[in-house]
Amino acid sequence: MKVPTDLIIKKAMADKGIKNGRQLFQLGGGRFTYQSVCNALNGKNIDLKNLVAMLDAMGFKLTYKDK
Repeated sequence: MKVPTDLIIKKAMADKGIKNGRQLFQLGGGRFTYQSVCNALNGKNIDLKNLVAMLDAMGFKLTYKDK
């Protein structure tokens, strides 16, 4: 099952109380660009390293489980 990145990012932001992409960008401390945040929130493709960095900035860890 493929889950869109915008749903992952928006759920993580809601869990941490981050209201918008600007707050997420500032929280990242330069690990990813503001354009990457906008692309993620609008459902566009982003690099996996940027997705991991955004989740890491919010205190989450992306893991892969083999079935």
